[in-house]
Amino acid sequence: MSRDALPFVVALHREQERVGQRRPPDRHSWYEATVIGMGKAEADRIRDRGAVEINRLGDQAVTLHGEVSVIDGDIARLDQEPVRGVHRELLNAEEAEQRQTAIAATIAGATRAGSLKHHRVSRMMRWAVRLIPLIDWPVLTMFSADIFNLPWDAALEGGNIVRLLTSVTFGFLGTVVLAAALHKAGTELRQFKNDQGGVAWPSGRGALLTTLLLGGVLSISVGAAVLMGFRVLTEALAAETGLAGGIILGLFFSCVVATANSVVLLTVFRDGSLLTNEVEHLQRQLVPIRMRRLRLQQQRDELVVRIGECIGRAEQLHAETLARMALPIEISHRIVATSRSLHQGCGWSAELLRPDRGAFGLFAPLVTGDVATLDQSLERIAALRIPTDHEGHSAISQSADTPAVIPASIADTPAPGITSAA
Repeated sequence: MSRDALPFVVALHREQERVGQRRPPDRHSWYEATVIGMGKAEADRIRDRGAVEINRLGDQAVTLHGEVSVIDGDIARLDQEPVRGVHRELLNAEEAEQRQTAIAATIAGATRAGSLKHHRVSRMMRWAVRLIPLIDWPVLTMFSADIFNLPWDAALEGGNIVRLLTSVTFGFLGTVVLAAALHKAGTELRQFKNDQGGVAWPSGRGALLTTLLLGGVLSISVGAAVLMGFRVLTEALAAETGLAGGIILGLFFSCVVATANSVVLLTVFRDGSLLTNEVEHLQRQLVPIRMRRLRLQQQRDELVVRIGECIGRAEQLHAETLARMALPIEISHRIVATSRSLHQGCGWSAELLRPDRGAFGLFAPLVTGDVATLDQSLERIAALRIPTDHEGHSAISQSADTPAVIPASIADTPAPGITSAA
């Protein structure tokens, strides 16, 4: 006990001398009541300050909970994002997810059964089939230059720019058309792909369009090979290397061009099926939606953690406030006990008590403190707790059409009032 308590001890001792009568320990004199009342008043001020801090944390938690509700609404609306199907039908994201899952299960089942229908080629081969048709560009450009009578030596020196650009443009246009035709023909052939990875060609008029397309592509491919052979043969004869050597070189490079175009066609054909095409079509639209959902869920988890931190800090502050409230009342009881030990007007024995919740002091009668304000403030913020799983992720328990909302008892009820006893 500090020196500051000495005047109170002396005053209590003198009061007992003035009274001059013994009294039970559970009865306080007027000045004892004043001293204990001063301790209770200080405890009330501590309680009010603690309630203000808890309410401030509660307001922060309410704001964070509102942000969680907004994010829950955004997550729920992601299921209604429009997605266009492979046949241009309009789906929402949830229906597209279900459709993709069903198709993926079908593909996995067929693959486990030994089917090669849905086999995919490697990523490197997919890039290769985009680049291989470029070998037709110089062939078609040189053939166009022959048609437009372009002297290459003059073109390299800066002359005949118009003929040069025309030849290059025609060569590039032919290359693009051939590449597009090869990819289109390979894609169209997938509809006739069987479980062994071959072509189950239908009879009748069902494959007429595909047959015409394939015939045109093969004709163009053969034409490009012939042009390559013709160009090589012409250059060989001009270089006087002999007819046999020119024919051999021409046939070789013709086979190179034909093989390259065939590789493009067959690779595109073998790369999946109609079902894998649909899965890729849906996946291209669903991946951005899934990424947005993941980002929103991460933001939600961060907000839930911050709400939990506010609640944890409020619980800690509640316990600390109760402990601080007990201190001034215990000091007042020690002052009273010291003065009684000197004047012995209340007997020589003292029974120390263990205070219950909301009761403070050392001996009877204990001082009852009003902690309802603290409890209400803590209940207000504790009601905002959002449960999380064992990995720390918050669960969205609301339906897709009903985002999380702040409980009405919390949103419509202001923070508990604080009436200072000061």
